[in-house]
Amino acid sequence: MPGAPSWLQTGFVKAMRELGVTDDALLRKEADKLLQMWQSSGREFHTTSHLIRLLTCLDHFTNTSQRPAVLTVAAWYHGVITQSQTRAKNTTNYENYPASSDFALDRLLHLGAQKENTIRVGELILMLEGRQPPTDDLDACVFVDAAISYLGASPQDYRSYCQLMRAEMAAMDQLRYARLRRSLISKLLARDTIFHSPLGSGNESAARQNLEGEYAKLSALIPGEPTGKEKTASRTKNKPKNSDADTSEIVVIKAAPNRTVSRQSILTPEDKTTSTKIPVVKLSATERKALEERAAQLQAENAASATENGLSSMENVADQFSTLTMRKIDLSKIERRAAQSMDETEDEESLPQPEEEEVEETMYSSADDEDSLTEI
Repeated sequence: MPGAPSWLQTGFVKAMRELGVTDDALLRKEADKLLQMWQSSGREFHTTSHLIRLLTCLDHFTNTSQRPAVLTVAAWYHGVITQSQTRAKNTTNYENYPASSDFALDRLLHLGAQKENTIRVGELILMLEGRQPPTDDLDACVFVDAAISYLGASPQDYRSYCQLMRAEMAAMDQLRYARLRRSLISKLLARDTIFHSPLGSGNESAARQNLEGEYAKLSALIPGEPTGKEKTASRTKNKPKNSDADTSEIVVIKAAPNRTVSRQSILTPEDKTTSTKIPVVKLSATERKALEERAAQLQAENAASATENGLSSMENVADQFSTLTMRKIDLSKIERRAAQSMDETEDEESLPQPEEEEVEETMYSSADDEDSLTEI
């Protein structure tokens, strides 16, 4: 192919052999056809130079890839179909990766490549459509990192790349291009890491600086968008005080006010007389007269009988009468003690009751808490 180094075709033929295609003449024709597509009109950035840069980067990553031949073939096919050929309008990628993936599947199966390898080539091409490769898929990480390695170029080279990409998208309105391109850059910067392979990670810092600089320039083209230091200050000002991870709610409950509880006796004056700890038993005059008459009767009966039983009965009556007399004396003492005890009890009730006070305080506090929560 005129204008392309000879080693390009040689490398393509060698890689295709490992995918199961052995017809060298057929493979050289396929390489020439692909190079014509890479050099088609309208391309400014995604040209043969872009293909050579990607293949060279993959050569540096060969030691870390598991199937370098599959990566080489995927690089040849990844950008052969452009937006202008499929009229895609919702992206600033001049290359149409889904269309290029379908084209690669069709051509590789037609050439006789193994089906497993063909499917793998299509998967790798689709990885370039803004998807993050699985971290456990080393070849996918290597392929994606090599394809976007230009992001970590020097500031001068990166500026040239940006100008060439804008030239490819000249048919798109400037404001629309700025918004779509800035959206893509925003997604890249939001990633924890832009590069995922061991060798690609060395471009991380330079790539972020280039992308942040382009983001600021694109924002300047969008009306009403803060730029530069103003944008940074705006983000800092609007940043919430609490971190995003902190989603807890704080509920403030009012403290219960101190309450003074006055305790009043629930006993009436009449009840206080009978509310002593020892009950007072009174002997009426009728009961006393009945006992005295009974004692006289028994005494008369026993006087007529000199038997031992009669004497014993008389002694029992005497004992009962004596007991009754003593009981009266004891009851008088009990009445005095009960009255004294009642006075002491009233004094105790007038004193503060700490234990019951705490119970009532707790009860009032709970009620206040419920009122406070209802207000909130």
